[in-house]
Amino acid sequence: MKKTISSFILACTLFTTPILAATTQINAKDIVIDEVEQYPFIGIVGLENDLLDNNILMGFRVGMQNNVWRTMVTYEDNFDEYQSLMLQVDRTLVAGLFNGKGRIYLGLSTGIIDTGNDWMNAININESDTSTVNTAGYAMGGNIGLMYYISEQVDISLEYRYLSVQEVDQFDRIKGFSIALHYFF
Repeated sequence: MKKTISSFILACTLFTTPILAATTQINAKDIVIDEVEQYPFIGIVGLENDLLDNNILMGFRVGMQNNVWRTMVTYEDNFDEYQSLMLQVDRTLVAGLFNGKGRIYLGLSTGIIDTGNDWMNAININESDTSTVNTAGYAMGGNIGLMYYISEQVDISLEYRYLSVQEVDQFDRIKGFSIALHYFF
């Protein structure tokens, strides 16, 4: 099941960006984007989550972007009690900031999360009182951020996200800031 879900999310990442990449124009400080070039990338991300005891999350992501859209899959882990696999689609709202190197984007995220010790363990039995605690579920929500191109092959993103969590007993939302570094190949 985990391999099927992972394969589906990766396929969505690789195929949604070209579908969404119809020729689009963005006018920001006289910048017009007519040509659609696609850039695959990999990246690392550090996230903040104030709902967990160990509130720093690390992640690895892979994705594709063009001048308007960015689609990626991110695996997040705090190396203790939280893991997730998230699909994120972002759209550039404003381009051309900071001498053409910056962008503001808005996005949507969805994915699966697990707060137990075993990845995708649907029910964790609490041995002290034999009650069941639902540790796996899903999350969906939005994000807004600023992307800055350090070079032609590297960018850095600062982002705030808010996700609503379903079917997990420990908490009902994930929110916080993140910083990511992406390498385009």
